Amino acid sequence: MKTYDSFDLAFQDLINGQIDGVVADNPLALGYVGKNADKIRITGPVFTSENYGVAVCNKKADLAAKIDQGIDAVKADGTLDKLIQKWIVTGQ
Repeated sequence: MKTYDSFDLAFQDLINGQIDGVVADNPLALGYVGKNADKIRITGPVFTSENYGVAVCNKKADLAAKIDQGIDAVKADGTLDKLIQKWIVTGQ
């Protein structure tokens, strides 16, 4: 096992054949595979059901509300779906 300071370095070593695999968040892995499908692939099923979130200081209720409004807006107008299509491969 080898650790890296950043995922991009790990994926670069994988692409270059210097390591055999990388364990990473599924959206991150799908993004790298999407850009390098001729060199790497996803194998096996997703083995966790963790979700992503945004954390803010509990004293910043106004900031949390603005973030919630922003997320709702990009969902409603289709921007989120466009970003997913652009940056995340939806299949293996």
